[in-house]
Amino acid sequence: RVAAAASSAPRASMPAPRGSSDEGADASSALAMFFAAAMAGAVALPVMPAMAEGDDALKAAFKTIPASLYHPAAMWVVCAMSVYVFYLGYKASQVRKVDAEKRKELIKEKNGDKHFVSASALLALMTFTTFEGMANTFTRTGKLFPGPHLYVGLGLVTLMASMASLAPKMLKGKEWARAVHFTMGIGAVGLFGWQAQTGMQIVAKLLKW
Repeated sequence: RVAAAASSAPRASMPAPRGSSDEGADASSALAMFFAAAMAGAVALPVMPAMAEGDDALKAAFKTIPASLYHPAAMWVVCAMSVYVFYLGYKASQVRKVDAEKRKELIKEKNGDKHFVSASALLALMTFTTFEGMANTFTRTGKLFPGPHLYVGLGLVTLMASMASLAPKMLKGKEWARAVHFTMGIGAVGLFGWQAQTGMQIVAKLLKW
């Protein structure tokens, strides 16, 4: 009876057992982590020599167009990743809502594993790029510019960290945690889209379009 009960328990949000069938998820995991590290390195490596030379060199490095455009370019990537991560999460949630035959097909896709890894990379890249943008602005101008774009950006970091904090409850099958996580995901995707619009207005001012 114990074995039968265990086999019937919902496991849609649980990572699948490791094995040869996880190669697709492992590949996407490595790609997501590599991409996040590459985006971070794209701004970190050029600035490191300037940091060693002093504040004036650092300010000069941050004032260059490539350094200034890293933040908006990376945030467009983050915006696209948020849609993809939300899609994977939605697909993973369907495992609990479909018939047995369809459930087998969805489980093979490993959407839950892909969602977990991609969301982790998204959170890391989003957090780094948010504070890189703030550091760039402060280094170039000596101040930050309080406004909707700054506040919503910080709010998104908080929102995504809160979503991640629900993972342990979700893994234990708590439906309220899944519902809150899903609702936050919808809000995050919407805010990313809004941020892209306000961000491009800032870029236009920066480039004097």
